[in-house]
Amino acid sequence: MTHHSGHIIILRPDVDQLKFESLDHFQKHKDEYKKLREHFSFINPKNYRGTGRTHFDGNPFYIDKGVLLSWPDTNINSFDNLKARRLFAKYEDANTPIDTLDDLPFYSLQEMQEVFELIDNKQDYELLKISENKVTVSGKTIGFDIGYIGGDFFSAIADVAIKPMWHPPDFDDMEDIKQQLKQLNKFCVFDTYEQARLYRQTYLTKEWSEKEMSDGQITIIQIEKI
Repeated sequence: MTHHSGHIIILRPDVDQLKFESLDHFQKHKDEYKKLREHFSFINPKNYRGTGRTHFDGNPFYIDKGVLLSWPDTNINSFDNLKARRLFAKYEDANTPIDTLDDLPFYSLQEMQEVFELIDNKQDYELLKISENKVTVSGKTIGFDIGYIGGDFFSAIADVAIKPMWHPPDFDDMEDIKQQLKQLNKFCVFDTYEQARLYRQTYLTKEWSEKEMSDGQITIIQIEKI
């Protein structure tokens, strides 16, 4: 069992939800999302403080052999916070393991604080600590999410009940899932590791769920305030 931990900068829940609702995908499927909200009437998506939100990153910048570059055919001026993104790209290069295919850089608090200080619209983001398979909680614990710790930070909570995109739930096969989601706290994540573990176990039995490429890829993530 792995125990990665690090720090992330992530869009505030209400801002992230508004961004999601502005997508063409959402506009094309408004009726389905209305049905989703009715089905999960006990969940307010604007309160979701899990990991399945938009993370601040280094795009459009990356490092190649020590040189800062930007992706070809990219309009750099379409991105905000360019200084912060350049610094993030440098830390991403410094932290990403070279001996793994997984996109799993884990940033120190100091690194993410330095990036955060360069963000113009700080009020739209929050800085959090994430820990994989950490059971014990503290006064800083927000709760537990289930998903990828790295990459696109897919969340098996968000993808079912907050903002599903490619694997929407099957409403005819999710009564057990729904009952477990009723245990979510006010931040739409689980209070305990055990609740999250049981949800993960149930979720992975569903034909409509996201599938693991390797055992443990969909993992349990404790989220903490800084």
